[in-house]
Amino acid sequence: MATARSPNKFPEAGLGFLGADAMPVITSPARLSYAIAEASASLLEDIAEMLAPSAEPVAFSSGEAAIAVGWSYIDDLENCVSSVNTALQAANSKSVEIARAHFGNGIANRVRLINETALDAARYMLEFRISSIGRAFDIFGKLVETDDAGNLCTGLFTLTYDHGDFRATVSSDQQAWIIENEKARQVSVREVTADLAWGKLRP
Repeated sequence: MATARSPNKFPEAGLGFLGADAMPVITSPARLSYAIAEASASLLEDIAEMLAPSAEPVAFSSGEAAIAVGWSYIDDLENCVSSVNTALQAANSKSVEIARAHFGNGIANRVRLINETALDAARYMLEFRISSIGRAFDIFGKLVETDDAGNLCTGLFTLTYDHGDFRATVSSDQQAWIIENEKARQVSVREVTADLAWGKLRP
């Protein structure tokens, strides 16, 4: 049976039950309150940015640029899917019950709020990334699927940008090609991504 503790004293192990190994040890309710406020403020800024997407039409300067940006979108999509799965695991964990047993209802409610906020934020980011991909590319295949364990995973799909003068395609398995002047040529995803990162390639 768990022993009740004073709400002003946290175990030396910190809040490891929250599932954030890199999280600094929080030794007082005041510091916990401050951490939650900071996280909430950051989340509000992110959501405001997400809900105000640019109305400018998406255009790329070249097929290579379209492939580099398309692959960055795919990479972001995978990270978003992973974040949703992690947030779902936290929301379905026993962290709230553990917090209640050790620290009381007040801290338990805060832990629940952290879990719910993290899950909402992860879902918003996933929806935003899917929307961004749809605005820039024609999608063939399923971006997100559910695996046998019930977790989200990225599917097999291709993203195609049709400029008129050229047509650029990148797939979720890192295959990429450009059709220009009725000729197709393979493109290295790694090379164009590096060129974009180093400023050698204009988006």
